[in-house]
Amino acid sequence: MFKNLRQRGDRYGMVFNDRDRASNSKLALLAGEFARDSGRFEEFHENVFRAFFTDLKDIGQPDVILEIASDSGLNPEKLRLAFSEGRHRDRLYTAAAEARRLGIRSIPAFIFENDEIVLGASSPEIFRKTLEGIRNGTYVNPII
Repeated sequence: MFKNLRQRGDRYGMVFNDRDRASNSKLALLAGEFARDSGRFEEFHENVFRAFFTDLKDIGQPDVILEIASDSGLNPEKLRLAFSEGRHRDRLYTAAAEARRLGIRSIPAFIFENDEIVLGASSPEIFRKTLEGIRNGTYVNPII
């Protein structure tokens, strides 16, 4: 998997290092919603991505997320308060319920009109075919 990520990322200057364990991304997802509400989602998203894949940081740790938030122009104390108040939790539960309804069990997942879904880090050609099929009314969801 990492070999494939490195090959694809090299073209865009993105560095993917080998990870030996996963992180629980719940705090990162909650912080992402906080960043969205604060108008800093793109910065936060890019920074958390780099922290996880390039710097190999554990994004499941509160201090790591608070540092990334600060580096993204967010107020870490306000984020800490949002965590303690449980803000944005309902958004995650709603999104998870929607993913279950659609049968999504892996990420990334791209949802288009009429619940048309492309799963995985797919090639541009798959996206092109999907969009053309939606436009023409001939889309058949391929198993990827």
